[in-house]
Amino acid sequence: MNTIEIKASRSWRREVIEYFEHLEIICDDYNRMVLRYLGKLNRLLHEKQIDQSEYDALNKRLLHASEALNHIPKTILDLK
Repeated sequence: MNTIEIKASRSWRREVIEYFEHLEIICDDYNRMVLRYLGKLNRLLHEKQIDQSEYDALNKRLLHASEALNHIPKTILDLK
């Protein structure tokens, strides 16, 4: 490998690492948001501002969103 190829290879690796670092931060932020919404949803149910069926439907959707976020590969090894 010549010097240009080595620099390009290092640059590509760094970009991939940064991509996964950013992806992990984004997923963590969304998971925190889902947890906040679950807390608010519980409060709404407790305060009787929504009924049980509304709670169940919204809770199910939030849990599906959280599950989807948890299945996103966060490292290059997760892709294999």
